[in-house]
Amino acid sequence: MNRAGFVQTRDPRVARFLFGGVLLLLVSPPSHAQEAILNDQPVAPSVTEEAVSIKPTVDERPGAGLLAPYLEKLPDLPPVIRDLEVGWNTRSYYFNRNRFESGRKEAFTLGGALRVRTGWLADHFAIAGTLFTSQKLIGKKSRDGTILLRSGQRSYTVFGEAYGKIRYGSHEVILYRHEIDLPYVNRNDSRMTPNTFEGYKVRGKFSFLNDGVVEYGLGYLDKIKLRDANQFISMSRAAGVDGTDHGMFFGGLRFSPRENLHFGAINYYVEDTINIAYTEADYAHSFSDDLAIRMRAQFSHQRSVGGNDLAGSSFDTWVLGGRMALSYRHFTLSVGFTTTDSEREIQSPYGSYPGFVSLMRRDFNRAGEDAWQVGVAYDFARLGLDGLSAFANYAEGYGARDNETRESLPNEREFNITVDYQPKLGFLNGFWLRLRGAVVETDGTSTDLRVIFNYALPVL
Repeated sequence: MNRAGFVQTRDPRVARFLFGGVLLLLVSPPSHAQEAILNDQPVAPSVTEEAVSIKPTVDERPGAGLLAPYLEKLPDLPPVIRDLEVGWNTRSYYFNRNRFESGRKEAFTLGGALRVRTGWLADHFAIAGTLFTSQKLIGKKSRDGTILLRSGQRSYTVFGEAYGKIRYGSHEVILYRHEIDLPYVNRNDSRMTPNTFEGYKVRGKFSFLNDGVVEYGLGYLDKIKLRDANQFISMSRAAGVDGTDHGMFFGGLRFSPRENLHFGAINYYVEDTINIAYTEADYAHSFSDDLAIRMRAQFSHQRSVGGNDLAGSSFDTWVLGGRMALSYRHFTLSVGFTTTDSEREIQSPYGSYPGFVSLMRRDFNRAGEDAWQVGVAYDFARLGLDGLSAFANYAEGYGARDNETRESLPNEREFNITVDYQPKLGFLNGFWLRLRGAVVETDGTSTDLRVIFNYALPVL
């Protein structure tokens, strides 16, 4: 989520900023942040423990806090107060991108999120909210474009979540501003603050035949707050259609006949703008306690709708992908591929692209592009280094063409490496340090260096 390098300067103001930022990190709470790509969390010990993509019933943060046990000992308190949860997350991010042909983008920020959620009133009603902030420590205007701050390297604070929930059994209605984590429409939490959405959704699940589960989610999203913004805009405008005010209808299902087998499908529709359909199959199998395999396949289809306002004319495109990962004693080897239709590139204006060949910098989904990826990962807990893990990926994309001129585009290559340290000991529980680096070659060479500190502290 962050990119950092060590800044050397003789300016005493910068030194004070750096010292103050480090001090705040050490004394304030931890914040869990994630890169919005397939490897958005530290390495799982086994591929069977990896998260699935379509998860319409995932619960929200934060969890029970430090004072919760004391409140629970007061039986006369109503649950709406007794089960109150408050979490404070601190995040600091240094981002340094150097594209040798066009210059440097750089910023160093400190911020976080204050989350509040009540307990349930009459077992059916609850409310929650989140305040996000990103404050500049270092950020020259000439090095703008990191997405850690608003345009012009400006700090910001925004009330990104404010919602109510109504539940009945295993079904919930969520109203107003909240987070969503679905393919194409998600938090994209790879900078200081995530995407959040204004709208309404219903989600829930049904059980059948002992172990089988069907989960569903459907709703209407009117607006989105992008990850570097402090205002909500319409879904059509976020896609690039200025002067419009269309929202998004969506609906999806995940069918799990058993715990390690999932089939999912979801569709998004924005009037006069775009329709996105996504499907995925996911199967995991353990041969033993040490050896497991996971196989996934995905297909996305995108097309213009109505007045074709997005591209000015109709379009119809798709991308197909597959991934296989094998884990053995905390070591994982993965391979993946995608192939994109030649008519038009795949677009993802509402969150991270869910493709299996999607790395730190490149999504490898240009028109006509074929791409492959290989990755390795290791969880060092097996060596006694609990909380330490690392993964590296290499990908190539070739055959891409320009959407309009149909001329060939340069091939792309990306190599990246990530090291995560997330200890579970005492006051360090909730601390997460992520170091990331990438080299991208296309029509030139560019490098990324990111250092991300997260520290999440439940208060209640």
